[in-house]
Amino acid sequence: MEKRWRRTAAALALLAALCVPASAGAPFYDYTYDDREEPVSAPRSYELFGVADASVMGTALKSPGDLCVSGEEIYIADTGNNRIVVLDSAFRFLREWSGADSPHGRVDFSAPEGVFVTQDGRVIVADSGNGRLVVTDREGAYLDAYGAPQTDVLPDDFLYRPVKVAADRAGRLFVVSENFNMGLLEFNREGNFIRTLGASKVQVTLFDLFWRLVSTQEQKDRMAQFVPTEYNNLTVDADGFVYATTSVYDEYNLAAYGDTAVRKLSASGNDILKHDMPAGDLKFTVSGQFSGPSRIVDVYAGENGMFSLLDANRGRVFVYDEAGMLLYIFGTYGDMQGALKNPRALDKLGDLFLVLDGAKNTVTAYTPTAYARAIDQAIAYHHADEYEKEAAQWEEVLARNGNANIAYTGLGKAAFRRGEYGQAMAYFRQSGDRSQYSKAFQYRRRELIAAHFLWAVPAFLAFLAALLLAVHFKCRYRPAQVKPASFRGKLAYSRYTAFHPMDGFWDLKRENRGSLRAALLLVGLLCLVVAAQRQLTGFPFNTADPKELNLLIEVSKVLLPYGLWCAANWCVTSLLQGEGRLRDIATMTGYALLPMIVTNAAGIALSNVITSQEGDFYLFLIAAGVLWSLLLILLGHQQIHDYTGGRSLFVVFLTVVVMAAAVFLVILLVVLLQQMIGFAGDLVNEIFYRL
Repeated sequence: MEKRWRRTAAALALLAALCVPASAGAPFYDYTYDDREEPVSAPRSYELFGVADASVMGTALKSPGDLCVSGEEIYIADTGNNRIVVLDSAFRFLREWSGADSPHGRVDFSAPEGVFVTQDGRVIVADSGNGRLVVTDREGAYLDAYGAPQTDVLPDDFLYRPVKVAADRAGRLFVVSENFNMGLLEFNREGNFIRTLGASKVQVTLFDLFWRLVSTQEQKDRMAQFVPTEYNNLTVDADGFVYATTSVYDEYNLAAYGDTAVRKLSASGNDILKHDMPAGDLKFTVSGQFSGPSRIVDVYAGENGMFSLLDANRGRVFVYDEAGMLLYIFGTYGDMQGALKNPRALDKLGDLFLVLDGAKNTVTAYTPTAYARAIDQAIAYHHADEYEKEAAQWEEVLARNGNANIAYTGLGKAAFRRGEYGQAMAYFRQSGDRSQYSKAFQYRRRELIAAHFLWAVPAFLAFLAALLLAVHFKCRYRPAQVKPASFRGKLAYSRYTAFHPMDGFWDLKRENRGSLRAALLLVGLLCLVVAAQRQLTGFPFNTADPKELNLLIEVSKVLLPYGLWCAANWCVTSLLQGEGRLRDIATMTGYALLPMIVTNAAGIALSNVITSQEGDFYLFLIAAGVLWSLLLILLGHQQIHDYTGGRSLFVVFLTVVVMAAAVFLVILLVVLLQQMIGFAGDLVNEIFYRL
């Protein structure tokens, strides 16, 4: 009771000291991301509670580097003043120390950039300027000091400069050293070096390797080396797992490989974070004041597996659940009251998020709204296995924000546990959670099979038998039944070319067994199948939004490559004694697309009856159709031009080169045209301005 009274009194004192008029606060813009990684509006999750500056704290900070909350006290590494500052829960100054008296003399701090308080009350200071860790008690009395690690594991030119430190319950220390890219440094409780932990993997693309291969030595010297990125901050959660962040990660790897700015390291140093790409802002510009992805500088590991990332680029805090799903975002960048200029550290005091600003020399406090409390409570119910309460809480979240994907996922999991698999599928589809949707679909499919097995299997067998009989007696393909000269016969001839490409394409040109009209019809069918594939493919395999269908784009996916191939191949073969005309090339290519039409159409049906775990069957079917069609194009190309196999492959290669050159020229012309239009617009504006 007394502790609760102290918290209440401290909160009231802090409110009185820090509260600011609403008009003086920063104009926060609240948003989140939907399942397609598009920003959508969201209710405010955290509001500005107040800003503690020198007038509130009773002391002035100078370029502070770190902040750590322990119980009712706040520890700040005041880097510019070479000291550790301790505040109470109302942000009032309690004490400070700039060093300690050791048995061997005075130990003074030099630009300390990190501070951490262990559960047994030891204060670990990253004395960065002196290249050591200094351990004191809560009052600043000297306990120990640990210098640079003595080991053969580290490079000879290694310069030890600890900037951040954290410890687990066992007392093991984890240190971030500046300009060190081999991972974290791990020490035991006595400060003895154990090992490096969690070195980042190097992402090297084929393009990078090719570019180095063709570069001169001078160019190679100017290139960035293929080395792991270094960590910049860390924390340890209640279970002893280390969260480490890095602000140096490539935008291309972020998009192509799912590279992330935070890792949850196991005892073996592996990243075990179940992340859905937690990297701050997913959409960003490449120019302007806030260019590039988020620059993550700190991580806070909270209760129930939740963790939060601090973005120094835009002054925002991103909060995630244990599966890496984004819960909410708050904060902003700027000079306004409550905005962040150079956020350095993140921690929590009760319900308040605290952000240390190294430029403003302040601590900014944010308090949760009812919306954030509802989300946090739902997650707490989930970890307590109170699923009915969790579902009710997610309903409240949805009532406040219809864009909350995490709420739909929570309701889907609740429906799944109740055995309502159809309802769970609907919720997971709404949230875009394809993994959970596939799991629910697997159980729903099992239910349907069990319910209809007794009549469905005999009906299917009867249908199959009737189909086989019909094929045998009536529908068996007989070339004599269809006149080869008719349009129907020419269209049906595509089946023959698919299975007998050498003879089929030879006769296609020399005996006029095909027609351009039939080929164009096949191209049109492929356009329809591609459009249908975008709209009707099963949810686990379809990331497209059906509401954003653009038929022109879908049709161009087929027509542009088809037309470009035909034109480029005709140009090349005209110079290399090819016998095929443009008409022959277009006809042959259209006939060769039949396998893609069939397999893509079959893939649409298959994708709606299998789960994501069975997706290899779907991918194999689509890949088989593409490879089959490509093989038909290669063989057909050889036949209509009367080339040898080697010469045909060489001409196909030249055709691909011409296609790439044509695309490059078109892009170049478009860029030049845009620049000319922009220049003309600027010129006109300048003339009007002068007049």
